[in-house]
Amino acid sequence: MPQPDPVSAEDARAFLTQHLDQDVGPVALVGEGLWSRSFGFAMDGLDLVIRFGPHRDDFDKDRRATSFNLRDLPVPHVFAIGEALGGAFTITERAVGTRLGDLDAAGWRGAIPLLFAALDDMRSLDLSDQPGHGEWDGTGAAKQRSWRDHLLTVETDTIGVRLRGWRQRLRDAPGGDAIFRAGVEELSHLAHACPDERWLVHGSLMAGNVRVDGGRISAVTGWRTSLYGDFLYDMATVEFWAPTVPALEGVHLRGLFADHLRVTGQKVPDLDARMTCYMIHAALTGMAASAYTGDLATLAATTARLIPLIR
Repeated sequence: MPQPDPVSAEDARAFLTQHLDQDVGPVALVGEGLWSRSFGFAMDGLDLVIRFGPHRDDFDKDRRATSFNLRDLPVPHVFAIGEALGGAFTITERAVGTRLGDLDAAGWRGAIPLLFAALDDMRSLDLSDQPGHGEWDGTGAAKQRSWRDHLLTVETDTIGVRLRGWRQRLRDAPGGDAIFRAGVEELSHLAHACPDERWLVHGSLMAGNVRVDGGRISAVTGWRTSLYGDFLYDMATVEFWAPTVPALEGVHLRGLFADHLRVTGQKVPDLDARMTCYMIHAALTGMAASAYTGDLATLAATTARLIPLIR
């Protein structure tokens, strides 16, 4: 569950002063989401961020991601992880650059090839020493026996225990439950086209986790949602959430991605079926999160984008 009392800038500064045994100067809120709040500060000439959240494993996954050492997928260095203020904290270098969602049309034209290169980079990572499919933990292990098993857990009430209770909230929300069930049925049908191969999947590239600077991807953060599964999942989530980004209006992302796969010699069977399956999965997980938080406007918008994907 999220922290009932959000950490303030004053709380963060007091903790840093005690933890580092020195005055860090000004501390300012620089970001927040459902599971963490981030504060920027400077120390020894470095621009740093401290994040507080209830789940240490989220931060352990970020630290593990720094070991990937992929050229097109830079991950900010993690300096420290520990317990703090009733939860956990991490101190990292501060990411620079513009978030994908804040780019204009020209910025996106430059960013799309960078994004494709990052997906290729993730596909090159050797995962043979890590078990399982689906969401992996801070040790690198995932628990699902197959990728399809992971996809089909979307109907369970927990989606990783921290959203427990979302299913009843969705039933209580206007209009969403029937579409959700139809989406699950369509996903179950399409999942048969999805391979049980294992690649690194970020899982949430469009949620402010990718920054672009100087013609390159400068940082990829937010590894909490990372998975082992089909590499197409990341591109499908980008396509699903693209309508929320005005600069992507009229951009045919799937066509551009198919061109990239062809030029780079990557043969991908059942591309459309797999992409549609993962777009449905992204919609269903988005609906679950919106139902849990009571964000009915986002729930309605996500439901509306799901409907055309259901036969």
